[in-house]
Amino acid sequence: MGSITNPPNYGPIPPSGPPKRKWNPNIYIPAIVIALVLLWQFGRGSKKVYEAADVGVARFHGLMNQEGYEQIYQEATLEFQNHGSREETLGFLRRVHTSLGNEHRCDMTGFFVNRTLNGTFAVLTYSTTFDRGTAKEQFRWRMSGNEAKLVGYRIDLAQR
Repeated sequence: MGSITNPPNYGPIPPSGPPKRKWNPNIYIPAIVIALVLLWQFGRGSKKVYEAADVGVARFHGLMNQEGYEQIYQEATLEFQNHGSREETLGFLRRVHTSLGNEHRCDMTGFFVNRTLNGTFAVLTYSTTFDRGTAKEQFRWRMSGNEAKLVGYRIDLAQR
């Protein structure tokens, strides 16, 4: 037993945690360079996907303006074609064009690129001006080589 003048000896104080590792530039600098190269490569690939999908949107609008509903349907993926019957899909596209008219201007409001085991997909949203109003459009595309194939189309009329 110790006293105030003679405290007990408990031995050395153990360290509070594992020893800190020193920064090793031989490990971290190559890891950072590899990460930056991968980010650049994925970004570059996403830009190509975005550009192909944007061309697909322009083609879609051009065909809609020419009433080329059948061609839109034929060039789309089986997922798009199997969403409903052929007559329902063509009727929907016809009703959109009849009620809104030709497309005059579309401004992209967002895009998203997703790579999965089922393929590479791009979702693009637009604020689009037609003859008789504006609408928000969403296109979902699947990449097939350097070409985007339509998987889904959604249109919401703007509130007046």
